[in-house]
Amino acid sequence: MKRKPLSEIDLQAAQRLKEIWTTKKTQLGLTQERAAEILGFSTQGAVSHYLNGQTPLNLEAVIKFAGLLQVPPESIRPDMADLLRIVRMYPQELQQDNVVALPAEMEQSENELPFNIEPIERDLIQTFRAFPKEDKEKMLKEMKEKKESIEETVARWLEAQKGLRA
Repeated sequence: MKRKPLSEIDLQAAQRLKEIWTTKKTQLGLTQERAAEILGFSTQGAVSHYLNGQTPLNLEAVIKFAGLLQVPPESIRPDMADLLRIVRMYPQELQQDNVVALPAEMEQSENELPFNIEPIERDLIQTFRAFPKEDKEKMLKEMKEKKESIEETVARWLEAQKGLRA
């Protein structure tokens, strides 16, 4: 059975997505395979189908790609602006775990972080965003505990060094 051709709006959305993808993939260290993994798609082919206008971009796909590419979803589907405003009104807890949540401040401007960060830090944030809230809380707690442990070890070592000099 032959697929129904995409509407003009869907084709324009796919074109915008592909332009954004082409511009940002290197900066974000993305391949179609990595994007599929982060977005929860079973294969790289799903990413390709969206990028090449073979599969229409529904709300969930738009939100996922916008989060991945760090752009407002309206830059992909401006026709969904009203719907996206409604989505932003719901607390993150009510949104599905597999959908990238939209912060209220992510309006029509670039979703760039408000300070300069290293590429490895950007990668850490992007990877962290892919996890459910419970996993994020656990990982953050473990990281803080590790940091405290290292700080305590360094403090003890410095104290021992002072004792050796005295």
